[in-house]
Amino acid sequence: LSPGPSFQPELRNHTRYRFRVRAEDEDGMVSPWSEFTSFLTNSDGVDDSPQLQLLSPTGTIEANGASVIVIRW
Repeated sequence: LSPGPSFQPELRNHTRYRFRVRAEDEDGMVSPWSEFTSFLTNSDGVDDSPQLQLLSPTGTIEANGASVIVIRW
C-alpha cells in the first residue's frame, strides 16, 4: 500500500468542507466512493487539517492473488 496523489488547496477560515475518497489499485481498478464527511476550518482558533487514520490492514499488504482487500479508515 503506497500513498497516492495528495491535494492541498488553500482553505478559508470558518468554512465547512465536505469530501469523499476512493482507492485505486495498480491495475486501475477503483473502489466505490466513500460516504461524504466534513470538517470545519478554524472552529477552535486552530486550523486543523483533516486527517485519515488507516485502521486496517496494518503493515505491508501482499495480495497474493486475493480478489478483495478491505481497507478501513
